Amino acid sequence: MRIKELRELNNIQQKELASILEISPNALSQYENNKREPSIDTVSKIADFFNVSVDFLYGTSDITTCKKCGLTYCPLIPQDRIVHAQLHSSWEAATKKYGTLYSNTVENERLKAENRSIVCDPSQSLEDRYNAQKIIFKCLFSRSLDASNYSERHVDFNTYIAMLLNQESTKKHLPPELYNKFVEDYGTQPGIPNGETYFYPYNDNSPVTIAAHFDGDEYTEEELDEIRQFAEFVKNKRK
Repeated sequence: MRIKELRELNNIQQKELASILEISPNALSQYENNKREPSIDTVSKIADFFNVSVDFLYGTSDITTCKKCGLTYCPLIPQDRIVHAQLHSSWEAATKKYGTLYSNTVENERLKAENRSIVCDPSQSLEDRYNAQKIIFKCLFSRSLDASNYSERHVDFNTYIAMLLNQESTKKHLPPELYNKFVEDYGTQPGIPNGETYFYPYNDNSPVTIAAHFDGDEYTEEELDEIRQFAEFVKNKRK
């Protein structure tokens, strides 16, 4: 198991980790030296604490997916750890700004499937179907935010919903009474092409684009670098 490796990578003393896991330092030492097998509950605690999968902990996989920000990376590679730390920090800032985000792909897909069955069930109340569709919108919003690397220039959740409601594809797929209720609450607004669910902060057709002519301002070097990175990301994503 990679307990010792993870502990040292995170600069945690054996005594400190043992206290966190509520086990004795001796027991932890035996786990680290493969002299004793931890219980399933302890394995789960260790994986949760280091935010890695059980497969990674046992060494059967060299990659893991962050349960929170959803990034798949290899904790053993320094550059991967740095990239994850940066993205995770952006994710945390986004959750403070936008509330709960469904950035883990598995959870995102599960929630969408689960709530689509409610939306499509006419026996459910309008309120329940409305709340289910709102969760679906939040899943799509989370995915769009992730694709922008949690850019501060991404539109907020209410504006995002209004942009989706402006699409003919959304109007076509939502029951009329549900669509009308959302339009009543959020309105409609252009910004995302019909049939798409990703908002691109640097799209010149976007209401929040950072075009150079805005107020006569010019791009800073930091903004230019961010634009280049995002443009490359979008190009690769659309291949």
